[in-house]
Amino acid sequence: MRYNNHILLIPSWYPNRNNPTHGLFNKVFASAAALNNKVSVLHVCSDEHMHENVEIVESTENNIHTCIVYYKKIKNLLPGVSQLLKRNQIIRGFEAGYQRVIDLFGTPDLI
Repeated sequence: MRYNNHILLIPSWYPNRNNPTHGLFNKVFASAAALNNKVSVLHVCSDEHMHENVEIVESTENNIHTCIVYYKKIKNLLPGVSQLLKRNQIIRGFEAGYQRVIDLFGTPDLI
């Protein structure tokens, strides 16, 4: 099948192992977009049960390549410190996931 474009979706809510119903509407939207396009989803979220700092989990379902980057949940320290550490984890997660998508499918046509 020939696809029109490669679309990268970056939802803040998306089903993941911690909450399989979180943001189901985004998964349905991705399925609709995948009818005529190559669709990748990049989602970054925390996981309090992780032992390592970052884990990338990939899957393909209904022509949608999903890349979920889990990062170790930051414990509440001082208010500003916790937010800064969390922000840094999220940024590193997006960078790693985006690079993985580019390595597999090239630069997206639309984000």
